[in-house]
Amino acid sequence: MATITAITPSAKNTALALAGAMLLVSLLAAPSGAIAQPQLTPSQMQQLQNLSADDQAAIQAQLGGSVGERQAQIPEAVGITPAAAAAAPQAEAAIEEDAQQRQQQDDITTDQASQSTASTALRQFGYELFAGSPSTFAPATNIPVPATYVMGPGDTVVIQLYGQRNVIHELVITREGMLLFPEIGPVSVAGLSFLEMRDQIQRIVTNQLIGQNATVTLGALRSINVFVLGEAAQPGSFTVSSLSTMTNALFASGGVTRIGSLRGIRLMRSGQLVTELDLYDLLLRGDTSGDARLMPGDVIFIPPIGKTVGIAGEVRRPAIYELKNETSPTEILSLSGGLNPTAYPRSSRIERISDNGERIIVDVDLSLGSAPDPVLNDGDVIQVYSVLDQLENIVLLEGHVHRPGSFQWREGLRVSGVLGSVEEMLPNPDLDYALIAREILPTRRIELVYVNLGTAINNPGSAADLLLQPRDQLLTFGASQSRQAQVAQLLSRLRAQASFEKPALIVSVSGNVRFPGDYPLVRDMTMDDVIRFAGGLGTNTDLDYALLERQIDRRGTIAVQATALNSDTLQTLTPIALQELDRVIVFNVNESRDGLLAGTLQRLQSQTAFRRAPEIISVEGNVRFPGSYPLYLGKGLADMLKAAGGFSEQTDLQFVLLEREVSDFGDIDVLKIDLNPETLQPLTPFELQPRDRLLVFGANSARDGLLGSTLGKLRAQANSETPTRVVGVRGDIRFPGDYPLYRDLTVGGLIQVAGGFTESADITIAEVTRYDAEPEIGRIIGHVEVNLTDPSGAGLGLNLTPFDQLTIRRMPNWTETETVSLSGEVRAPGVYTITKEDTLTSLILRAGGLTDYADPRAAIFLREELRASEQQALDDLRARLQRDLVIQGLQGASEENGAQNSVEPQVLALIENAEATGRLTIDLPTALSDERRSADYDVILRDGDRLLIPRTQQEVTVAGEVNQPTSHLYRRELSVSDYIASSGGYTPSADQSNVFVIKASGEVVSFKGARWFFQKRARMEPGDTIVVPFNIRIGNNLVEWRNISQILFNLSTTLLAIERVGV
Repeated sequence: MATITAITPSAKNTALALAGAMLLVSLLAAPSGAIAQPQLTPSQMQQLQNLSADDQAAIQAQLGGSVGERQAQIPEAVGITPAAAAAAPQAEAAIEEDAQQRQQQDDITTDQASQSTASTALRQFGYELFAGSPSTFAPATNIPVPATYVMGPGDTVVIQLYGQRNVIHELVITREGMLLFPEIGPVSVAGLSFLEMRDQIQRIVTNQLIGQNATVTLGALRSINVFVLGEAAQPGSFTVSSLSTMTNALFASGGVTRIGSLRGIRLMRSGQLVTELDLYDLLLRGDTSGDARLMPGDVIFIPPIGKTVGIAGEVRRPAIYELKNETSPTEILSLSGGLNPTAYPRSSRIERISDNGERIIVDVDLSLGSAPDPVLNDGDVIQVYSVLDQLENIVLLEGHVHRPGSFQWREGLRVSGVLGSVEEMLPNPDLDYALIAREILPTRRIELVYVNLGTAINNPGSAADLLLQPRDQLLTFGASQSRQAQVAQLLSRLRAQASFEKPALIVSVSGNVRFPGDYPLVRDMTMDDVIRFAGGLGTNTDLDYALLERQIDRRGTIAVQATALNSDTLQTLTPIALQELDRVIVFNVNESRDGLLAGTLQRLQSQTAFRRAPEIISVEGNVRFPGSYPLYLGKGLADMLKAAGGFSEQTDLQFVLLEREVSDFGDIDVLKIDLNPETLQPLTPFELQPRDRLLVFGANSARDGLLGSTLGKLRAQANSETPTRVVGVRGDIRFPGDYPLYRDLTVGGLIQVAGGFTESADITIAEVTRYDAEPEIGRIIGHVEVNLTDPSGAGLGLNLTPFDQLTIRRMPNWTETETVSLSGEVRAPGVYTITKEDTLTSLILRAGGLTDYADPRAAIFLREELRASEQQALDDLRARLQRDLVIQGLQGASEENGAQNSVEPQVLALIENAEATGRLTIDLPTALSDERRSADYDVILRDGDRLLIPRTQQEVTVAGEVNQPTSHLYRRELSVSDYIASSGGYTPSADQSNVFVIKASGEVVSFKGARWFFQKRARMEPGDTIVVPFNIRIGNNLVEWRNISQILFNLSTTLLAIERVGV
């Protein structure tokens, strides 16, 4: 316990105070604007020098510096901050922080949770008085002068003489204490009170000045110097008005620090104690009797704070109070203003620090007439608690009602007594479901009771009209409103009262209900009850599959139970009682289950021990909702199929596989499940196991996607002793590929699981290629012919072995349907079926021949095989051009090819946008007219061929590097040069030596001056196109623009001709 030794009034202490004042002043140089002060009097210096060495050392330790090194000089109104004051804020905060820390530490007892104390930090009482104090003191000049005011040098006395003559004298008392009165002489007034001085002057005037009277008052008052020392905010010397009191000087010094005393402030005069000021008298009772008036040279000393005691909670002024003569909690309660109306004084306590340094608690009864109060110690904190917030003997009505609130409980009160009519409820109430939240004594734990509200209201006094108990809470709900907001506070209370031994009385409903969420667990609640509490089932509920997840031990291990709902009553087939933390999941028949099952599956996965499979299976393939599902006891294959929504349309019921792990290392086995097509039950009963993978195939869907993972596992687990249990089927089968070799798989079974034969299959003979391995020889390949009409072991019943490959041959002479199309100027255009012997001329004859407007020279024959090869050629040309551009970029462009570099990207863009047509150049007129040469010119047709016959054409087109590319009316006498001249002639960039002609038949003929006339097809004809190429060579690999232009123009003319035909 901290002990503060009180300072007794003595001459020695007065000398200490004066010495401290002088040293404080001498610590700092005079600031700018400071007023020079007179030197200390010799008597004051003598008092300082008379101090003992120990006293001088104590002052030196407090203020710093040596007494002998300093000569005191006292400035006016200068605030001094000693070195020790730099640490004052930390010391000031220590008292409040300690009290606040003890307020916050005690939260370990259960009784404190139901009571409240002050939530704000305790503050030291009274120190806010100086929060707005000025830095300097401005004396008041307009207040009456008290009669006891002691006159001294510097005071101004105003004397008005009246009678024979009127004169006003303003006289200042000299340093010798004299008034120099004209016509009378000096009058000694120093040390007199104002009343005594006034009476003396009036008496002198009356006696010495015949016929004159005097009125005496005071003018400007003198200023006096006083010291404020100790625990002041700014200790030092201050110039104040001669009318100032102790509080005025305290304000001038900035007030008292929080480690200074408010209850023992001393006024020292000439080394003697004049009085002590207790600021609590001023703050609590308005008593200023102790606020003494100051005289020149007075010393106000603020000692350190004494004992303190805090009081918190239900009192009018919670704070930390300094003790003076108080020793009991009742006296501190009086300082704090007394108790609040909500206080419960019988349950109070004192928190204190014991002699061995431990924090202890002392119970105390602060009510009137209680046992004697204990004696307080320094640093005690008194806690006064409030009465309990809870109300007793009430019933609370909440929820879907017009006037929710509290009702007085009385013996025999029932639900109908609180809610007597449906009219008291808001529109559309839920009359089937209401809750009573009831506190169970003595622990006040909450339990829930179900109420059929409609029956209780309509049948008062019946068993459904439950008796209510004090503090019952009746919750009502709207039929079309979510319950979550109404039960949120109740759920919070249930979670707060939960423990490891007693989990929270909460269940959850998710999925296809109207209001999914968490709900209170009501006594005897079933799965049907909580679904009804959640607003009932939503539309399109899956009545065949609902889940209940339940914790089966305190470690949180869960088990899953599935159930179905009756389609008539919409209730579970067998009532299922709920327990704490149960989770009910309801599914929509048209929505995936993945999101709703994710949490359950994750918990099942995380609770699985090492080398144990999680209670999960997967259903994949041709079901409505493929995915993973919890495996629950007593449920078979049909139940798991219901969980996945059942089969989708066109399911292959003859081929359902089950992949099962058979070892701790993940090795699998594959089983084929034969189902009863009506009941969908396995013909051979078996139980599902954890991690089983059910594969359901579509009757018209390929199998390779579903089987990929299974085949990969079978291949990965194979070794020298266990070959890969995979077989294959190829040929004319619906779904060729590899399949797992399950137990007793035969040739007939493999054909069945592969979807059966195609229409082109040879269903009589097949071949099995069998592989075997001999260590000395290696792998042996053998072929086994299988009679598919024989059901025995030599035919369809042949058992397959690992690596067997079944080949289903095609029926002899089987042909697919092949067609070609005719368009344009034929008498019967359309799509025709052909045989392998049909030719182009025979097809035209079947179509009735050509019309009178047909131009057989310009016939366009397109073949898909040619289009593919032409497209490849274009792609190769594009790649070569790109390569040339890259090479040129690396080598740098020369002056010779600098101009062409800007053209090359344009050419590349043309090539990239070009698409092959697959045109085959034919001579249709010769094929149709010359029977002897027809075999050479006729075309044997293939599947997908297209023949387009355009109308007779009359124009010749000139394109490329001519001044005006256009088409000209065909004239027999004009040559190539004539048509070029008619188009404005060559441009400067034309390559005149490589002009070529694209004939109407698609043939390309070069025109090179005179040599043109020696060519076989030299004569121009209608439909021909003359192309003048650009004069440029591209790249170092000599890919000529002429070749590119021939390709592009040929494609263009073909597409133009196709467009003219109307295709």
